[in-house]
Amino acid sequence: MSDMTTHWTTRLYPGAYRRAFAQEVSAVIADVEAERGRWAGALEKSAVIGHALRLRTRLDSARPAGHLLARAVPVLVAVTAPLSLSLLIAWCVPSRPHADRLLYAPAAYAPWCAVLFFTLIARWSAARIGAGLALLGALASLPLVRWLHGAEGFAQEWKTLVGLAVAALLVLLAPPDLPPVGNGARWTVALVGLALAVPLTATAVMTFGGPQEEYLVQFDPRDSYLSIVPQILILPTAIAVARSRRAVASALSLMAALPLALALSAQLTELQRGAFPWWALSSSTAGLLALPLHGTRLLQARRRATRRARP
Repeated sequence: MSDMTTHWTTRLYPGAYRRAFAQEVSAVIADVEAERGRWAGALEKSAVIGHALRLRTRLDSARPAGHLLARAVPVLVAVTAPLSLSLLIAWCVPSRPHADRLLYAPAAYAPWCAVLFFTLIARWSAARIGAGLALLGALASLPLVRWLHGAEGFAQEWKTLVGLAVAALLVLLAPPDLPPVGNGARWTVALVGLALAVPLTATAVMTFGGPQEEYLVQFDPRDSYLSIVPQILILPTAIAVARSRRAVASALSLMAALPLALALSAQLTELQRGAFPWWALSSSTAGLLALPLHGTRLLQARRRATRRARP
């Protein structure tokens, strides 16, 4: 089969892989479309595109970067889905004074609820489809919000939409053969997601009325998101660092984040009200907590080794 008769998606593969497997991949796509229809064929094509991008970016399951991304996916879902849920709830609150600015909300936020649900019940293929819909929804919302609300509305919303799109893209780029379906990954998603969803949802439904109820102010969950997330991730980060191969070096690197951030902030004269680097404080706290956790793991390992050595 010549290059002209191979499917166009195979051209995204690296050269060596394309020459070796383009014919086989094209045949699989053709068989799926013939036997299961266009929808199944579209899913197969998207899977081929994702596989090609993973090979291009070295994020496949055969490389360390792919394993690292696969381990990060549960946390990524846990910190993204609650934000989307809270923003969707804020969009549904009747008293919101500027609800018209969020007409795109269902397309941008709702798919993340599906991603969270299917991740918790270990249906990773369905969760990846939800991530694909989330990516399409966020990208489609960018021109929509620019068209509906002009430059001012776009300036207020584009960072959120781009962040959601990047998160969805990372979920799709994670190796599908390393799914987060184990109990540990799902517990991480459940606990971190719950810890983040409660304060964000409370913020989303809070409404402040003026002295004569002439003005209503709807609190935005995004205002507290960046300060809450680092604090919630302290314990999961500390546990992950304590279990890593280079635990001490990683912990010391995290501990250096706070003094470095304070030094940079002092030089840039940015330590004003509300500008304290909470992410750096959380990183240093996680590093400090990781050291005794790592020491405890070493002591337990030595005790087990001693017990095994005894006759």
